[in-house]
Amino acid sequence: MKKLLLILLIFSVYIAGCNKKHNIFTVDGNINKISTDNKEICINDTCVNVDNIKEYKVDDHVRITLESRDTIHDVYDPKLIKVLKIEKISDF
Repeated sequence: MKKLLLILLIFSVYIAGCNKKHNIFTVDGNINKISTDNKEICINDTCVNVDNIKEYKVDDHVRITLESRDTIHDVYDPKLIKVLKIEKISDF
């Protein structure tokens, strides 16, 4: 019985350790640069790849939800960023 409890305890610690949370953050603002060659839009200093580059124009207001796989550092690293969602915000 003690062995079973020990195995369950070790297994639960292992599962908890593998369940890392990723940093999810949003960037909200107007597009100030579009690179059609790289299929990239930039808001301030944050540039992200988009598939449908023709849908965006400079000065469009967008909100981008990003996920960073780097859970240790709180810095923007384009190699570790995944775009979760891009939405145009209409200003009325």
